[in-house]
Amino acid sequence: MNKTIFEGGSLPKTQSIDAVTAMLRALNRPVDPLPAVVELAGDRAVLIRSRKGDCYYTVTASGCSCPAATYRPGQVCKHRAEHFP
Repeated sequence: MNKTIFEGGSLPKTQSIDAVTAMLRALNRPVDPLPAVVELAGDRAVLIRSRKGDCYYTVTASGCSCPAATYRPGQVCKHRAEHFP
């Protein structure tokens, strides 16, 4: 499975639990329990587990894939405010 989760410059995309679990296993990182936050690309991006725990939002300094960011374009969501102040 060769699937890109984060590519600099692209719009953030929400990731499935399966995709993040596969990535963590490939990086020899623990998956049980699944982490609430996964840092990617140094400090350029993070994956944040959703409140329901059914997906991970991709958060960068310029965008977030969460519903709040989607429905309120131009405003900073709580994920960006916390991780990229």
